Amino acid sequence: MSARIIVVDSDPGLLRSVDGLLRRFGALAEVSSSFSAALGAISAAESRGEPFDVLVADVGPRACSGFDLALVLKHDRIAPEHLVFMSSVVDDERREKASVLGGVLFDKVEELLEMVVVVAALTGAAPRPRS
Repeated sequence: MSARIIVVDSDPGLLRSVDGLLRRFGALAEVSSSFSAALGAISAAESRGEPFDVLVADVGPRACSGFDLALVLKHDRIAPEHLVFMSSVVDDERREKASVLGGVLFDKVEELLEMVVVVAALTGAAPRPRS
């Protein structure tokens, strides 16, 4: 069974981009455009005994950020093993917050491909040749 990834961001274009890039590496992800939907999907997967291995979440300025989601998941003891955060604003404070949560933060504009490579590596996926 391959590793399970969930990607959370309110931008449908970004979700398509990340999903498409992960597929190029042979990794499949479930995408969610809201934190409440992601929480529901993660809880349901845990209940089925099929937990997610990687959470990729936006830490934008909205009321509930990926950091908040990770805190809830850790409190409920259902956090995926690997936490990857992305933001269009990356600074020392956000990097520290990601680190304290046991995750890593990427700039979702400047470091998107690097982030996808890291997520794919966490799942054991490898790039697929173009056909």
